[in-house]
Amino acid sequence: MLRSATTHLLLSLLLFNLACRGSSVSKVVAHTPKEATRSSADPVENPQVLCNRVSEIKTLPFYDEEVDDPAYNALLKSGEKVIPCLIEKVADTTLMPDPRQAPKVDTVIGDVAFFVLINITKVDLMKLLPPKVQKKFDDEGVYAYFRYTENKENRRKLQEKLYEWYRQKYGKDAREPPAPR
Repeated sequence: MLRSATTHLLLSLLLFNLACRGSSVSKVVAHTPKEATRSSADPVENPQVLCNRVSEIKTLPFYDEEVDDPAYNALLKSGEKVIPCLIEKVADTTLMPDPRQAPKVDTVIGDVAFFVLINITKVDLMKLLPPKVQKKFDDEGVYAYFRYTENKENRRKLQEKLYEWYRQKYGKDAREPPAPR
C-alpha cells in the first residue's frame, strides 16, 4: 500500500512537472525516495549547494561524536570537495543561531563554515591563528577565535591563510576562476 502511494505520488509529481514545463512552477524540485539513484548533476552533489546549507546547521559536535544534523552530516560526508566553498564562506558575516554545544555567542555563517572546515580537514586550528590569539587561547579557549574574527579584516586574514593552506596542501587555488567575459 505504501509503495503504491509512493509510486502514485512520484508519477503525479512527474506529470505535474511535465505539464508545467516552461512555467515558473517547473522550477519546483520534487524530493524522491532515498532509494532513487542520483545523477552526477544532482544538486545535492554540487559543492556550492552543499555549502549553502551551512546556515541550516543546528548542531555541531563538541568533539568528533556523531550528531543528528542533516546539513552538517551532508557537508562532512562530502569531504574535500566542499573545502574551497567553505573557505569562501569564512568571510560571510550573516548572523545565524550558534549550533555549538557550548555557551552561546553571536555566531555568523563564516564561523560555522570554519568549524565544519576544521572538522573535515583536521587541520590544527592554532596554526591558522596569529601568535597573539594563540596565547589568548590558553585562557579564553574558542572565545579568543570569536574576538579575533569580530574584526572583518581579521576574518579576511584568516580566509587568506586558509587559501594559502589549501594551495600548499593541494597544489592549486581554491578560489573560483573568474567568469569568462
